Amino acid sequence: LFQPESLLIITQSYYIIMDTTNTESEREEEYETFRLNETDSVVADVVQRLHETKPIRIRFSFAFSLTTEDIHKLVDALPHAIQELCFEHCQCSFMKICLTRLKSTRIQRLALTGNDIDDELIQAVGELLQADQGLRQVELKHNSLQRDGATAMANGIANHSTLQTLDLSDSMVNNAGRDALIKAMFTNNSIKVLSLAGKMFDGSPTAHGIGNMLRANKTLQDLDLQRNRISKSELLDIASALSKNRSLRWLHL
Repeated sequence: LFQPESLLIITQSYYIIMDTTNTESEREEEYETFRLNETDSVVADVVQRLHETKPIRIRFSFAFSLTTEDIHKLVDALPHAIQELCFEHCQCSFMKICLTRLKSTRIQRLALTGNDIDDELIQAVGELLQADQGLRQVELKHNSLQRDGATAMANGIANHSTLQTLDLSDSMVNNAGRDALIKAMFTNNSIKVLSLAGKMFDGSPTAHGIGNMLRANKTLQDLDLQRNRISKSELLDIASALSKNRSLRWLHL
Protein backbone atom coordinates (compact mmCIF):
# COMPACT_ATOMS: atom_id res chain seq x y z
CA LEU A 1 0.00 0.00 0.00
CA PHE A 2 2.79 2.45 0.83
CA GLN A 3 6.32 3.02 -0.46
CA PRO A 4 7.97 4.12 2.79
CA GLU A 5 11.26 5.94 3.11
CA SER A 6 12.12 4.18 6.33
CA LEU A 7 10.77 1.66 8.78
CA LEU A 8 11.52 1.71 12.48
CA ILE A 9 10.91 -1.47 14.44
CA ILE A 10 11.10 -1.17 18.22
CA THR A 11 10.99 -4.22 20.47
CA GLN A 12 11.77 -4.87 24.09
CA SER A 13 15.21 -6.19 23.18
CA TYR A 14 16.26 -4.11 20.18
CA TYR A 15 15.12 -1.68 17.57
CA ILE A 16 15.93 -1.58 13.89
CA ILE A 17 16.12 1.24 11.39
CA MET A 18 15.46 0.04 7.84
CA ASP A 19 16.33 2.38 5.00
CA THR A 20 14.21 1.74 1.89
CA THR A 21 14.85 4.97 0.01
CA ASN A 22 16.63 3.01 -2.70
CA THR A 23 14.02 0.86 -4.44
CA GLU A 24 16.38 -1.13 -6.65
CA SER A 25 15.29 -4.75 -6.40
CA GLU A 26 18.80 -6.15 -6.34
CA ARG A 27 19.80 -4.08 -3.30
CA GLU A 28 19.43 -5.73 0.08
CA GLU A 29 17.78 -3.69 2.82
CA GLU A 30 20.19 -2.06 5.26
CA TYR A 31 19.58 -2.47 8.96
CA GLU A 32 21.04 -0.69 11.95
CA THR A 33 20.51 -2.67 15.15
CA PHE A 34 20.89 -1.30 18.67
CA ARG A 35 20.72 -3.47 21.77
CA LEU A 36 18.46 -2.21 24.51
CA ASN A 37 19.25 -2.39 28.21
CA GLU A 38 17.83 -1.04 31.45
CA THR A 39 19.57 2.32 31.36
CA ASP A 40 17.93 5.67 30.61
CA SER A 41 20.29 6.15 27.67
CA VAL A 42 18.41 3.52 25.65
CA VAL A 43 15.20 5.52 25.44
CA ALA A 44 17.29 8.59 24.70
CA ASP A 45 18.95 6.71 21.83
CA VAL A 46 15.58 5.67 20.38
CA VAL A 47 14.24 9.21 20.69
CA GLN A 48 17.34 10.55 18.97
CA ARG A 49 16.94 8.08 16.11
CA LEU A 50 13.28 9.06 15.74
CA HIS A 51 14.27 12.70 15.44
CA GLU A 52 17.12 11.94 13.02
CA THR A 53 15.38 9.52 10.64
CA LYS A 54 11.75 10.64 10.96
CA PRO A 55 10.46 7.23 9.81
CA ILE A 56 6.97 7.13 8.33
CA ARG A 57 6.44 3.46 9.27
CA ILE A 58 6.93 2.36 12.88
CA ARG A 59 6.24 -0.96 14.58
CA PHE A 60 6.38 -1.46 18.33
CA SER A 61 6.67 -5.10 19.37
CA PHE A 62 6.56 -6.59 22.88
CA ALA A 63 6.82 -3.14 24.46
CA PHE A 64 5.82 -3.80 28.04
CA SER A 65 8.02 -2.57 30.88
CA LEU A 66 7.99 1.10 29.88
CA THR A 67 7.72 3.77 32.56
CA THR A 68 5.27 6.65 32.13
CA GLU A 69 8.20 9.01 31.58
CA ASP A 70 9.67 6.78 28.88
CA ILE A 71 6.30 6.47 27.17
CA HIS A 72 5.88 10.23 26.93
CA LYS A 73 9.42 10.65 25.59
CA LEU A 74 8.80 8.12 22.84
CA VAL A 75 5.34 9.43 21.98
CA ASP A 76 6.54 13.03 21.82
CA ALA A 77 9.22 11.93 19.36
CA LEU A 78 6.78 10.33 16.92
CA PRO A 79 7.12 12.09 13.56
CA HIS A 80 4.21 14.26 12.49
CA ALA A 81 4.44 12.75 9.00
CA ILE A 82 3.98 9.17 10.26
CA GLN A 83 1.82 7.05 7.94
CA GLU A 84 1.85 3.59 9.52
CA LEU A 85 1.91 2.64 13.20
CA CYS A 86 1.72 -0.98 14.30
CA PHE A 87 1.60 -2.46 17.80
CA GLU A 88 2.19 -6.13 18.55
CA HIS A 89 1.83 -7.34 22.14
CA CYS A 90 2.26 -3.92 23.78
CA GLN A 91 1.00 -2.46 27.04
CA CYS A 92 -2.32 -0.59 26.84
CA SER A 93 -1.11 2.57 28.58
CA PHE A 94 1.56 3.03 25.91
CA MET A 95 -0.88 2.55 23.04
CA LYS A 96 -3.48 4.91 24.53
CA ILE A 97 -1.00 7.77 24.76
CA CYS A 98 0.22 7.04 21.22
CA LEU A 99 -3.35 7.23 19.91
CA THR A 100 -3.79 10.65 21.51
CA ARG A 101 -0.67 11.81 19.69
CA LEU A 102 -2.00 10.46 16.38
CA LYS A 103 -4.89 12.93 16.38
CA SER A 104 -2.45 15.58 15.19
CA THR A 105 -1.04 13.43 12.35
CA ARG A 106 -2.26 12.12 9.00
CA ILE A 107 -1.87 8.46 9.97
CA GLN A 108 -3.04 6.11 7.21
CA ARG A 109 -2.57 2.64 8.69
CA LEU A 110 -3.10 1.60 12.32
CA ALA A 111 -2.57 -2.00 13.42
CA LEU A 112 -3.11 -3.34 16.94
CA THR A 113 -2.67 -7.07 16.57
CA GLY A 114 -2.87 -9.48 19.50
CA ASN A 115 -2.59 -6.87 22.23
CA ASP A 116 -5.42 -8.04 24.52
CA ILE A 117 -6.61 -4.44 24.42
CA ASP A 118 -9.24 -3.14 26.82
CA ASP A 119 -12.53 -1.42 26.00
CA GLU A 120 -11.12 2.01 26.79
CA LEU A 121 -8.43 1.60 24.15
CA ILE A 122 -10.96 0.41 21.56
CA GLN A 123 -13.02 3.51 22.30
CA ALA A 124 -9.89 5.60 21.67
CA VAL A 125 -9.55 3.93 18.25
CA GLY A 126 -13.21 4.76 17.61
CA GLU A 127 -12.60 8.40 18.53
CA LEU A 128 -9.63 8.50 16.16
CA LEU A 129 -11.88 7.18 13.41
CA GLN A 130 -14.55 9.76 14.21
CA ALA A 131 -11.95 12.48 13.66
CA ASP A 132 -11.85 11.19 10.04
CA GLN A 133 -8.33 12.43 9.37
CA GLY A 134 -7.36 10.12 6.55
CA LEU A 135 -7.08 6.62 8.04
CA ARG A 136 -7.19 4.03 5.27
CA GLN A 137 -6.52 0.78 7.10
CA VAL A 138 -7.32 -0.39 10.66
CA GLU A 139 -6.35 -3.86 11.89
CA LEU A 140 -7.61 -5.17 15.22
CA LYS A 141 -6.95 -8.87 14.73
CA HIS A 142 -6.83 -11.25 17.70
CA ASN A 143 -8.35 -8.88 20.25
CA SER A 144 -11.48 -8.65 22.37
CA LEU A 145 -14.07 -5.93 21.77
CA GLN A 146 -16.74 -5.27 24.38
CA ARG A 147 -20.05 -3.53 23.65
CA ASP A 148 -18.93 0.06 24.37
CA GLY A 149 -15.73 -0.30 22.41
CA ALA A 150 -17.44 -1.93 19.42
CA THR A 151 -20.13 0.78 19.49
CA ALA A 152 -17.44 3.48 19.43
CA MET A 153 -15.84 1.71 16.48
CA ALA A 154 -19.21 1.55 14.74
CA ASN A 155 -19.78 5.28 15.27
CA GLY A 156 -16.33 5.90 13.84
CA ILE A 157 -16.84 3.94 10.62
CA ALA A 158 -20.49 4.77 9.90
CA ASN A 159 -19.70 7.90 7.91
CA HIS A 160 -15.93 7.61 7.51
CA SER A 161 -14.77 8.96 4.16
CA THR A 162 -11.31 7.40 3.64
CA LEU A 163 -11.17 4.05 5.50
CA GLN A 164 -10.77 1.25 2.96
CA THR A 165 -9.84 -1.79 5.07
CA LEU A 166 -11.15 -2.90 8.46
CA ASP A 167 -9.78 -6.19 9.81
CA LEU A 168 -11.43 -7.61 12.93
CA SER A 169 -10.56 -11.22 12.17
CA ASP A 170 -10.33 -13.65 15.09
CA SER A 171 -11.45 -10.99 17.55
CA MET A 172 -14.03 -11.70 20.23
CA VAL A 173 -17.03 -9.37 19.85
CA ASN A 174 -20.31 -9.84 21.69
CA ASN A 175 -23.57 -9.85 19.72
CA ALA A 176 -24.46 -6.23 20.57
CA GLY A 177 -21.09 -4.98 19.37
CA ARG A 178 -21.21 -7.17 16.26
CA ASP A 179 -24.67 -5.86 15.37
CA ALA A 180 -23.54 -2.24 15.84
CA LEU A 181 -20.63 -2.81 13.45
CA ILE A 182 -22.88 -4.39 10.82
CA LYS A 183 -25.39 -1.55 11.11
CA ALA A 184 -22.58 1.00 10.60
CA MET A 185 -21.80 -0.63 7.26
CA PHE A 186 -25.27 0.32 6.02
CA THR A 187 -24.10 3.93 5.68
CA ASN A 188 -20.34 3.61 5.19
CA ASN A 189 -19.31 4.39 1.62
CA SER A 190 -15.54 3.97 1.76
CA ILE A 191 -14.70 0.51 3.16
CA LYS A 192 -13.83 -1.96 0.41
CA VAL A 193 -12.38 -4.81 2.51
CA LEU A 194 -14.06 -6.02 5.71
CA SER A 195 -12.89 -9.07 7.65
CA LEU A 196 -15.16 -10.50 10.35
CA ALA A 197 -13.59 -13.95 10.10
CA GLY A 198 -13.63 -16.25 13.12
CA LYS A 199 -15.46 -15.93 16.46
CA MET A 200 -17.77 -13.12 15.35
CA PHE A 201 -20.97 -15.12 14.91
CA ASP A 202 -22.34 -17.76 17.27
CA GLY A 203 -25.16 -19.09 15.10
CA SER A 204 -27.81 -16.58 16.25
CA PRO A 205 -29.28 -14.19 13.63
CA THR A 206 -27.88 -10.67 13.63
CA ALA A 207 -30.21 -7.83 14.60
CA HIS A 208 -29.94 -6.00 11.29
CA GLY A 209 -28.86 -8.81 8.99
CA ILE A 210 -25.78 -9.27 6.82
CA GLY A 211 -28.09 -9.56 3.84
CA ASN A 212 -29.65 -6.17 4.53
CA MET A 213 -26.17 -4.70 4.91
CA LEU A 214 -25.21 -6.05 1.49
CA ARG A 215 -28.38 -4.57 0.02
CA ALA A 216 -27.67 -1.14 1.51
CA ASN A 217 -23.89 -0.92 1.07
CA LYS A 218 -22.66 0.18 -2.36
CA THR A 219 -18.87 0.08 -1.99
CA LEU A 220 -17.83 -3.13 -0.16
CA GLN A 221 -15.83 -5.41 -2.46
CA ASP A 222 -14.39 -8.10 -0.16
CA LEU A 223 -16.25 -9.58 2.83
CA ASP A 224 -14.63 -12.33 4.91
CA LEU A 225 -16.96 -14.36 7.16
CA GLN A 226 -14.86 -17.53 7.37
CA ARG A 227 -14.76 -19.75 10.48
CA ASN A 228 -18.07 -18.43 11.82
CA ARG A 229 -21.33 -20.09 12.80
CA ILE A 230 -23.80 -18.26 10.57
CA SER A 231 -27.43 -19.36 10.82
CA LYS A 232 -29.11 -21.07 7.87
CA SER A 233 -31.69 -18.30 7.57
CA GLU A 234 -28.94 -15.68 7.45
CA LEU A 235 -27.07 -17.61 4.74
CA LEU A 236 -30.22 -17.77 2.62
CA ASP A 237 -30.74 -14.03 3.08
CA ILE A 238 -27.13 -13.37 2.07
CA ALA A 239 -27.67 -15.41 -1.10
CA SER A 240 -30.77 -13.37 -1.87
CA ALA A 241 -28.96 -10.09 -1.25
CA LEU A 242 -26.17 -10.98 -3.68
CA SER A 243 -28.62 -10.65 -6.57
CA LYS A 244 -29.07 -6.97 -5.64
CA ASN A 245 -25.49 -6.12 -4.70
CA ARG A 246 -23.30 -4.76 -7.51
CA SER A 247 -20.06 -3.98 -5.67
CA LEU A 248 -19.09 -7.20 -3.84
CA ARG A 249 -16.47 -9.25 -5.69
CA TRP A 250 -15.33 -11.72 -3.03
CA LEU A 251 -17.37 -13.38 -0.29
CA HIS A 252 -15.47 -15.79 1.96
CA LEU A 253 -17.64 -18.26 3.92
